[in-house]
Amino acid sequence: MNLRKLETPKQGFVKALIVGAAMTVASAALAQPTVTVGEASGQQGGTATVTLTLDNPVGDASTEVTALNFDILFDETVLTGVDLSDCDGNSANPGGVTCTNPSDGRIVVFVGTFPTAPVGSGQFGTLTFDIDPAADFDDYELELSNSNFSNAAGDEVLPAAMNNGTVTVQDVTAVLNVQPPELLFGNQQTGSTSAPLPVTISNDGSDGIALEVTDIAVSGPFDLEGGGSCGAVPFFLADGESCTQHVEFSPTSDGPTSGTLTVTSDAGDTVNDSVALSG
Repeated sequence: MNLRKLETPKQGFVKALIVGAAMTVASAALAQPTVTVGEASGQQGGTATVTLTLDNPVGDASTEVTALNFDILFDETVLTGVDLSDCDGNSANPGGVTCTNPSDGRIVVFVGTFPTAPVGSGQFGTLTFDIDPAADFDDYELELSNSNFSNAAGDEVLPAAMNNGTVTVQDVTAVLNVQPPELLFGNQQTGSTSAPLPVTISNDGSDGIALEVTDIAVSGPFDLEGGGSCGAVPFFLADGESCTQHVEFSPTSDGPTSGTLTVTSDAGDTVNDSVALSG
């Protein structure tokens, strides 16, 4: 009899432990807000734009964020400036977003709602950084710090995660290739113009960075003709993309003559950038 009486409290104790454990798990599973700064890449002397995103689960007033602020710390010797004009990039947000740059290497972000309501989840803005022309090719962290999240009652809400962002400074490895290396126009009557011959300008790169052609110049009695596919400079060629530039020969005097077509671009590498012209 005594043994049977002892079994009942033990079972009740075990049940209590199980219920307590279940409550602990349920409490730990309450969704918490998360702020994420995106990743972006850019070139030396260029820009990089990162996104600002909030995941704000709704359903529990104690963890629904109605206002938040945080700092973003960055290396101002590499990221030499920041455009805050699109900080409030989510018109669907029921409140307002404010970004300030009170000191070098620090951005302060504030998000709030008016009237007090949960801040909408999703991307709420972007930041565009200027990259120093002499920056090393590397990854530079955008570190989140000094955060403060609160609910409608003014109580602090602890975020589940603060995900730092990254700006990667990429080497420009677009590859310029101009072909053929020589154009022979043959005999052409002085004072007349030849039929156009094509020059192909290509980006032989493979890193996802477009080639910008900023100038096409010719010397001698040769001219650029508008029948090709390149269009007016400046223009861009994606990886593996090419276009044609037509060239005409218009001799002004008798005898053999020569010239050069030269292509100027931002290529990090060059197979060939000029064409010898003769006629």
